[in-house]
Order: sequence, then structure tokens, then C-alpha cells
Amino acid sequence: MRHLNLLDLDFEGSLAFLDSLPRLDSLLLRGVTSVRDFGPVARHTGLSNLTLHGARHLRDTAIFASLPNLVSVCLRGADIQEGLATLAENCRGLRELRLQETAVSDLGPLAGLPGLRKGRARVVTGSGNRCPVGAVRASARYGGSQSPPAGALWLAAIQTSIRSQWS
Repeated sequence: MRHLNLLDLDFEGSLAFLDSLPRLDSLLLRGVTSVRDFGPVARHTGLSNLTLHGARHLRDTAIFASLPNLVSVCLRGADIQEGLATLAENCRGLRELRLQETAVSDLGPLAGLPGLRKGRARVVTGSGNRCPVGAVRASARYGGSQSPPAGALWLAAIQTSIRSQWS
């Protein structure tokens, strides 16, 4: 099996079943809200497409260090904060990135990914606002005195940073 799409299943907090599917190229899992260990995903080093919906416990982005072949990533409901650096360092061929309802505090690491500069990818916030990732070539830290709410990506700060640093 090369492609696996599992939608709205009860994973009972475990993705261990993935270890019995050694040659996956594409993985879509929707409803992984109870999963805390994404190690079984990381062991699929040949993945080129990864979609995780409801990955609220995905905070450790070290899984991306073992997934250098990723060209498409979609995360929904994750809380990766500074984790894009690991993704950018290890997934150099990334061409598509969708972050939906995902807490990210720094998009700066995406600047070094040439495949994203063509504007094919989008960052989508929980409110549906869109920002072309291809334009994100500068650090975009949230600079206010308040912390952004969980799941929010502060596009105003991102767009301001982009305009001022990458006109």
C-alpha cells in the first residue's frame, strides 16, 4: 500500500498500526485528537505527502527530521509554535504547506524553502484568512504584549513583516 487516507476513525490514542505499512508515500489521517505519539508517522521516511487533522497534541516537530522527502504538508489543529524550523531544515523540497487552526509563532524559517516562494502554498487561519506562504520570507513573530490565542496565526504581524522586509 502506497497511499492511506483514514477519516474520522477512533485511533484510541495510537498510530502503532502504521508500523505494519512500511512503504507509504502519502498519509492522510483525520481525527487524531487523542494521539500523543507521532513516532509511527516519523518512521515512514519515504512519505512525500502528509496530512494530519486534529493533531492537537503535535507539539514536538522532531518527526519532520526523519521525513526529508515531504513535498506537501497539511496540519490542522496542531500547536507547533516554533516548530517550522525543524520542518524547513529537513524538508528542503517542500512545495505545499497548509496550516489550519495551527498555532505558529514564527514563519521565518520558511524563507529558505525555494519551493514555497512560488506562491503555491497557503497559510490558513481558523477564521479562514489566507496569506500566501510564497511571500513569507522574513521572520513573522507576534510582537504584541499579549499571547495569541491557541490556534491563531496572526496575519497582521506577518503581513507587516513581509511588507517591511521583503518588498
